[in-house]
Amino acid sequence: MDIPDTPPPSHHADDSATSFQNPWPPKSLLASHQVFSQFPLALAKRIEGEVKSVKVVRPDFARDVSDEGVIKATWLGHAGFLVQLPRLPGCKPIRILFDPIWSERASPHQSAGPRRRLPPPCKLQELPDFQFVVTSHNHYDHLDYPTIDHIYKMKGTRVQFLAPLGNASWFRECGIPEDQVTQLDWYDSVKLQPSGTLDKYPSVKFICTPAQHASGRGLFDQRETLWSSWVVQQESEAGTTSVYHAGNRGEIRPIRPRDGPDLARFLAFLPLISRPPACLHGAS
Repeated sequence: MDIPDTPPPSHHADDSATSFQNPWPPKSLLASHQVFSQFPLALAKRIEGEVKSVKVVRPDFARDVSDEGVIKATWLGHAGFLVQLPRLPGCKPIRILFDPIWSERASPHQSAGPRRRLPPPCKLQELPDFQFVVTSHNHYDHLDYPTIDHIYKMKGTRVQFLAPLGNASWFRECGIPEDQVTQLDWYDSVKLQPSGTLDKYPSVKFICTPAQHASGRGLFDQRETLWSSWVVQQESEAGTTSVYHAGNRGEIRPIRPRDGPDLARFLAFLPLISRPPACLHGAS
């Protein structure tokens, strides 16, 4: 008797994990074959009224706060965060860099494209030592080649990169060894420890979780790699410390942290938008 093939997950748009979709309505932004069927495109509306500047503050990374029993988080602009998990006895603390971008423009070329409104709060080399870089999707304002290249050249084997399914080849093309890159599908998880160091660190669990968004770095690769949010968990005698990074989401679909008294600490990073989510999708 033939065993029927298992159907692909609902967020896979094909059987080969090379095209993806949002499993909730609206299911997707534009796929590559749809780009030229959606004209005329509307220009973004000009912001009316006074636009107040945001002061860029040089971060101190809470160095004067004890590393024990607390999560430390520093916003680095846009979706970028440096997160330090609570230091466990006998170990150095784990630090994770989410969606870093230090370039002047979110673009394939620094001569053109969307320019950042504010400068980075510090230089990359001024960040406290971090062990992991986590990417939510491959849009230029979240996955920046000059930044990733700088990080790898600066840290070598002492950093590991995580990204949603389909993105590992991009990191390899940047010259990063395969064993330093982990890609996961939604709901998949992996436990990792820092590599390339003699220092003692605990292991941490990375869980790739859903997001309602899209991907693509050009006209002809739309939705060919997965997008995601992330949960990071660290176990200790005090319970589970969880961090949730929402990435970039057209609509917020909560990822419920694990229930129970052992959920000792929980910190979430969510995007803020200035218009209702329906406007992002053209809904009435």
